[in-house]
Amino acid sequence: MCNQCDRCMRTFDSAEIYEKHVKSNRCKTPYTCEVYDYCTNRKDNYEKHMNSQKCKDKQKTAEKKKLYACPDCQKPFRDNYLLSRHLNRKVPCNVVVRTIYPKNNKIDTIQHNYIYLLQDRTSVKLNDNIYKIGKTKQSNLKRFTNYPKGYRVLLLVTCVSDCDIVESKLIEFIKRKYIQIEEYGREYFQGNIECMMKDVFEFANRPEQT
Repeated sequence: MCNQCDRCMRTFDSAEIYEKHVKSNRCKTPYTCEVYDYCTNRKDNYEKHMNSQKCKDKQKTAEKKKLYACPDCQKPFRDNYLLSRHLNRKVPCNVVVRTIYPKNNKIDTIQHNYIYLLQDRTSVKLNDNIYKIGKTKQSNLKRFTNYPKGYRVLLLVTCVSDCDIVESKLIEFIKRKYIQIEEYGREYFQGNIECMMKDVFEFANRPEQT
């Protein structure tokens, strides 16, 4: 029977050798440095490593990066000026875009023909599961520059037909499955984001929407 030590993860074929190993002073809880990939069972070696100039310099750099890190994407910057430039961009850093193309890899007859799903900045701040369905025929992410800073794009789907028709029919379809938040607008719905993303993707790829 194989015996494994919980502290050093060594394995032993004999239970007798395993018991001797556990009782001995050789197996200790390892000391680990959070900055470097360094681990040792000896306290003196650990203290020597932590007091070295190389480790101290790395610790200062890591602390400085945490000080000037973006609260949205956690990207570190060396000073406050660069962090301010990053935060004041037109397109916010927390935009996560999943561009999904049709299953049959058809080339669109209409150029730049998309349906998207996003979460506005109010819902992001309040952590509400309220999402907006929209359409765009603009290239790249030009449509999203019109939204106020702080929104989050969750899905961008290429339509197999005209997105104007698809959006209208999609909203009617989504109304039957999710809660419509009319005080926000007819395109806003509350529900499980994974299920909603799946429904939007499948609906946008239906050829009968033409």
